[in-house]
Amino acid sequence: MKNLYLYFFDYQFYCSIDFFFELEDGNTQLWNPGSATASKLRILQLEYNSLVGKIPANLSNLQELEVLDVGSNQLSGGIPLSLGSLSKLTYLGLYLNNLSADVPASLGNLSSLVDLFADTNQLSGQIPESLGRLTMLKSLDLAYNQCHSPKSAKSDPE
Repeated sequence: MKNLYLYFFDYQFYCSIDFFFELEDGNTQLWNPGSATASKLRILQLEYNSLVGKIPANLSNLQELEVLDVGSNQLSGGIPLSLGSLSKLTYLGLYLNNLSADVPASLGNLSSLVDLFADTNQLSGQIPESLGRLTMLKSLDLAYNQCHSPKSAKSDPE
């Protein structure tokens, strides 16, 4: 296994973030991206990087984050509940991974969210009713998963 350290600096916002990747068998695993130096980070795009492993829960430390795109990787596990605390998030790209488990109801707390793309994963269970509270939401893509709509409280007698 080889370790690779990357350091990013955003001149527009004068902030930096350290990423630590573990390279194993040609795959890349993201580890510990929620460093304190990234407190002003607004856009984190890591799509198409062959990342493996779980989405780190400490991404919720990036409270200024507006765009999070980790689509088209090989990420697995569930969507961290803590992502629901990213109140400024407008775009969440989780598409084309191997994410499993239920879509967390905490995503319904993302009041600024405009686009949520979590298609082509292995998500299952009921789509949280809390997503219906997202008044800014324009795009919701959960296609190619095993999710189902919330059951109606009323049953049709016919």
